[in-house]
Amino acid sequence: MGDCEVCALNTHNDPRLILFENIDWVIVLREDDQQYLGKSVVSCKHHIPHVADMTDELWQTFAECTKWYERRVSNVFEPANYNWQCLMNLGAAVGVTHVHWHATPRYDRPVTFEETVFRDQRWPKSARPMEDHRAVERSLAYAIAKKIRGS
Repeated sequence: MGDCEVCALNTHNDPRLILFENIDWVIVLREDDQQYLGKSVVSCKHHIPHVADMTDELWQTFAECTKWYERRVSNVFEPANYNWQCLMNLGAAVGVTHVHWHATPRYDRPVTFEETVFRDQRWPKSARPMEDHRAVERSLAYAIAKKIRGS
């Protein structure tokens, strides 16, 4: 869909930030938002405007993604929990929503990766507001993605 931000992002993902994909979904590490180490976005590859529009098959392939993601991130960074959010507020504000999920690992302790310390300063409260994004250098984002992928 021409005015859909998620559709546009899905066609321009940096391949080095793609963690996993299947026929229906793609998981991309959020280079611009690593306040929570491993934070990613799981986007539907099809323009599905609402969660209620998801078919049983889409739910099944989404479950495949969530299992893959949680297992991989747990194996490498050992978060205490995960938050899954499907907000779509910005899309609703402009009249073009597209199902996507924010996958946010939550940590009850500091985690060091590549000499960078990541602290979940809001644990165990809900994740912080979007205004508090923590961008990381592209090389560090690539290293995080590679570690999660296992390649």
